[in-house]
Amino acid sequence: MTGGKLFFLSSITLLLVASWIQCASASSGDLHPHYRTCLNNCITIDCNQNPSQNGMLPWYLRLFFWDCGSDCRYECQIDAEHYFAVNGIPSQQYFGKWYFIRIFGIQEFFSVLFSLFNLIVHYNGYQRMRRCIPDSHHSKSLCLKWALIGMNAWVWSSVFHTRDTPFTEKLDYFSAGAFVLFGLYTSLVLMFKLDLKRGGRIATTILGALFLIAFIAHVSYLSFYTFDYGYNMKANLSVGLLSNILWYYYSWSHRNIGLSWTKVPALSVTALMLSASLELFDFSPIANLVDAHALWHLATVPITYYIYGFVIKSSLYDLNGTSPKVKSMYGKD
Repeated sequence: MTGGKLFFLSSITLLLVASWIQCASASSGDLHPHYRTCLNNCITIDCNQNPSQNGMLPWYLRLFFWDCGSDCRYECQIDAEHYFAVNGIPSQQYFGKWYFIRIFGIQEFFSVLFSLFNLIVHYNGYQRMRRCIPDSHHSKSLCLKWALIGMNAWVWSSVFHTRDTPFTEKLDYFSAGAFVLFGLYTSLVLMFKLDLKRGGRIATTILGALFLIAFIAHVSYLSFYTFDYGYNMKANLSVGLLSNILWYYYSWSHRNIGLSWTKVPALSVTALMLSASLELFDFSPIANLVDAHALWHLATVPITYYIYGFVIKSSLYDLNGTSPKVKSMYGKD
């Protein structure tokens, strides 16, 4: 079994197991006395004294596993936000998140929508690579696995933003981590053509095993010791930055061969870093619907499309030694 297959299969299994471990966090909004009083009254009166309340919720709320307690938390956020507005207090976060208007049971509608856009563009890229990259290319299967892990990450991003629970949060965070780490593994194999060197199969397997061990350690620490949001962010940023440096090097090392698409990696990682910087300018959601995180998800959609175009062109160049002209269902890559 190659390192790519080992990492792919093992990481998916680990994601499902570790995501059952619970975690919780608190913020200024859910600690405010007004919110706490509202929540205690709602749970005591509406939930504890009326056990049938869960069945009285609209079907679209029950579809996304809202119950009386979670609905109380949402309704009390509305009440608290009204209280804050009347008293000139800025909007607050609750359990680490801003208040969003719930739409048909979906907590963060536009984050879900933009996550689905990313899922679509990864699926489209997967199909383009299957169609355009010849089976004879040494890393075609690795690129397809990268696309599958990307699709998995955006599926769980959509689920998490639809309904925020400890389980969906962990699957979102860990799937994103797997995607970033597998992206670095893929970058190393593709850029240095490790699978073509003497003993390449053994080298890629060992590298994949090392990456898998690092992923297991990362997930285990967050699951069984403490769910440290700051550490998780720093770990993903560090791995992502290393991948970005490699792709800057790729564009720089190919600067003299006269092919415009070799600039795509440098331009793409620059655009990705700029889009990720939206997270640094966190603000309360516009109209309680669109926040910086949702805009970041939207920004990655066109960038990802061009990355897939680059992967296809570079793969064909590996085989043919000439600048390829590739057509997709949306025109030229």
